[in-house]
Parts: sequence; structure tokens; C-alpha cells
Amino acid sequence: MSQENVEIVRRGLEAFNRGDLDAALGMYDPQAVVTTLLSGTARGREELRAVIERREEEIGAVQYRPEEFIDAGETVVGVVRGIHARGRVSGIGVEDFAAAPQLAFVWTFRSGLVVGQEMFRSRAEALEAVGLPE
Repeated sequence: MSQENVEIVRRGLEAFNRGDLDAALGMYDPQAVVTTLLSGTARGREELRAVIERREEEIGAVQYRPEEFIDAGETVVGVVRGIHARGRVSGIGVEDFAAAPQLAFVWTFRSGLVVGQEMFRSRAEALEAVGLPE
């Protein structure tokens, strides 16, 4: 089942990156708890939607380029590069992922849906959080 979870995350990120928020939020349990680095904690799909929409209003769209997924059973660790993909005012697109900061996510699954997500500043922090060696 864990490889299936990796594929769910991969498809969710693809949907998010193309701006299909409904499809991206579909991977989350209606009561999922999502902790971000900047926006705090969102509880449930609707709060998460509000956090994403508010962030997009404030700073523009963000995209994540996956670099690595680590299958850990009911948990998936994902290492990504995140960029502001489109300026809120200018509409100018940015595609230099090589210069983007590396971030990591930990997605926790139950019954094929994400019930928890936490964002970390590094791969090492995310691995430590789930008890995996670097």
C-alpha cells in the first residue's frame, strides 16, 4: 500500500502545480491536519484551501518540483524544491528550480487519504521526525 501512497502524493503535487486545487485537496481526509512553516496549522480541507488561497493572494502562486519520495509505509517523506511560480502583480513566471530552496514534507496516510502533513526546512529534519536514518 505504501507505494500507492507515493503515487497519491505525486498526483496531488502535479494537480497543485497545474492549479487544480480541487484535485490536489482530494488526497486529504476531510479532517486532515496540515502544518506549514509560514501559515501555521490548518484543520480540514476547507481550512487548507483558505490557507492556500490567502497565500496566493499575498505572494502569488507556488510550485513544488519533487526531487525524492521516501516510502515509509503509512508515511511518505517528500523532498521538493519550491518556487514562487507566478508573481501576484506582475504575472511573470519563474522557472529556476535549481536556485529554489529545498524543503521536505511528511504525509501520513490512513485508508488511502492524507490525515496529516507537516513541512520541514530540510530532508534531515523530515527524516528525523519519522524516525528514519539520514
